Amino acid sequence: MSIYHSFDIEIAEKIGLENAIVLEQIRMEIEYCKSSKQNFHNGKYWSCNTGTAVQNMFPYWNIEKICQTLKSLCDAGLIEGYRSFENDKFLYYHTLTEKGISLIGGAVNE
Repeated sequence: MSIYHSFDIEIAEKIGLENAIVLEQIRMEIEYCKSSKQNFHNGKYWSCNTGTAVQNMFPYWNIEKICQTLKSLCDAGLIEGYRSFENDKFLYYHTLTEKGISLIGGAVNE
């Protein structure tokens, strides 16, 4: 299965290429969760992935780079996230903040 990544050039100019790629991936995952009515908590849709799934999404980056990029997006106030341990595996949850939604120009969590 091929994985395709895309990004908005204007957003990449503002926040950097890696951040733009990951932000778009999270947006797409949240849209999927919204359309399938999954992972809705505290008034927001959340992407949910295992550590392995996150690595498989970005095979051209090591886990340190992925974590650094997610932290950068959190620090910039564009996403919020947390990690939990369920069913003997780590799950990573991420959603867009209002600032992130404003940047991408969408209404993801409505």
